[in-house]
Amino acid sequence: MAIEFYIDAKDRKRIERMLSTQTASRVGEVMFRAFQQAGAMVEGKLKENVSGPILNVRSSRLINSIGSIARVTGDQVTAEIGSGARGGERVPYAGIHETGGTIRPTGGRKNLTIPIGEAKTKGGDLRGGFTARKLFDGEIPGYDTGVIIKNIIYGKQSGGKNKLSPLFVLVKSVTMPARRYLSRTLEETQGEIPGMVLRAVSKELGAS
Repeated sequence: MAIEFYIDAKDRKRIERMLSTQTASRVGEVMFRAFQQAGAMVEGKLKENVSGPILNVRSSRLINSIGSIARVTGDQVTAEIGSGARGGERVPYAGIHETGGTIRPTGGRKNLTIPIGEAKTKGGDLRGGFTARKLFDGEIPGYDTGVIIKNIIYGKQSGGKNKLSPLFVLVKSVTMPARRYLSRTLEETQGEIPGMVLRAVSKELGAS
């Protein structure tokens, strides 16, 4: 799921007049660069909304995954902005933050494991190398195994201290509200996009 934008018929005709004396390859080049610039503007606003007024995320994982890319297909130029748009890893929860929904266990599991304590980074993500399976298999340094007490998975610390640290909470499901961070960003920027594309086209032609 990502933001995509196009140029409407009115602005398209205006751009076509500006490019009427250019070769087909030059038209494609100019439009590609113009959409790159507009996409970068929307990308910046999307990252601002993710870190601030809409999602207010504590983790940089989603923000760092957001990119923008322009594409030319025949005579159609588009720009796509979102998690993984530039070919990187798409964050799994990027879609549900937009649409909302309920997350339930998969693969035959009965519960979701929500990281807490040492299993969670300061940003709220799962700490690298920490999973409930690895804990019970004795594969997490500093812990011998896991113990479940009242829907909380504790890690039994190594070294004979018999000390337990809470690492995961077991829940049946998690319901996420629809934040519409993608569609709201497009609503906030769509009025600026045509003018930005037109200015970029004019600048490119002036530099020819």
